[in-house]
Amino acid sequence: MARDTFEARDYWEKRLADDYSLTGVGFRRLGPSFNAWAYRVRRERFLSAVQRLELDPDNAQVVDVGSGTGVYVDCWQSLGASVTGVDLTEVAVQQLRQAFPDGRFVRSDISEPGLVELIGAESADAVSAMDVLFHVVEGAAFENALRNIHAVLRPGGYFLYSDLFVHGRARRRKHRVARPLVEIERSLDEVGFEVIERAPLFVLMNDPLDSRNPLYRALWYAVAGVIGTSDRIAEFAGRRLYPLELKLTASRRESPTTELMVCRRR
Repeated sequence: MARDTFEARDYWEKRLADDYSLTGVGFRRLGPSFNAWAYRVRRERFLSAVQRLELDPDNAQVVDVGSGTGVYVDCWQSLGASVTGVDLTEVAVQQLRQAFPDGRFVRSDISEPGLVELIGAESADAVSAMDVLFHVVEGAAFENALRNIHAVLRPGGYFLYSDLFVHGRARRRKHRVARPLVEIERSLDEVGFEVIERAPLFVLMNDPLDSRNPLYRALWYAVAGVIGTSDRIAEFAGRRLYPLELKLTASRRESPTTELMVCRRR
C-alpha cells in the first residue's frame, strides 16, 4: 500500500500558527521549559562549531534554511553575519521579519528549483540547515535540497547540518525520516560536498533513535513521559541535564541521537 502524501507546508503552517515557539519547532511532548534548555544546548554546540571554521562571520553572507523561530538567525547575527532566512511557512517569515529587521527572509521550499535564483548562485559563505532536512521525507526532494544548498554556496563555503545520521536502516514517520549515515555521506559526496566534521548535538536530551540498546531506549521514553507531565518537572530536568549535556557533547565522538555535521563545498 502506498504511503499517504505528506503535505509539509500545510503541516508546518498549521503547527506554527497554533504554537509559534520553541515548543512548536521542537520536541512538543517535553514542553516549553525543557525545550528552552534543549535549545540552549543547540545554540552552544552550533556556535562552537562555527567558531572552528575558517570563516570571518563579520564579513560573511549566510543562508539559514528552515529558520522557524530564528534561533540560528540570532546565532549568526550575534557573530556579525548578514543572514538570509528561508522558511517553508508564511507564518515564520512574517514573524522573522518583525523579530530580525536586519535580516532578509523569504518563503520557499528548499527543494524547489527556483530557490537558487531567489537566493543567488554562489552567493553564500555558509548555509545552516538545523533539524530541517529530516523533515524532507521524499528521497528526490532531499537530493534536490542538497543540490540547491551546494549551488548557493561559494566554492569552499560551509554547510552546517543537523540530523539523526542513523547506523542501519532508515526510520520513517509521517513528517520525519532518519536516513542512514552511509546514504547521507554518499549523497553529499555525489552533490559535491566534503564532510569535515561530525559531532554530537545531543547525547541525553533528545530521542535516542540510533541507540542499539532497547533497555536504554525504553528507559529514555519512560523518563520523557514523566518530564512531559509537568512543566515544573521539565524545568527541573532541563536545568540539571544542561551542564551534563554540554560536557558529553564536547567529549564524545558519537551520539545515539541528533548530531551536527559540517561540510565544505568542493
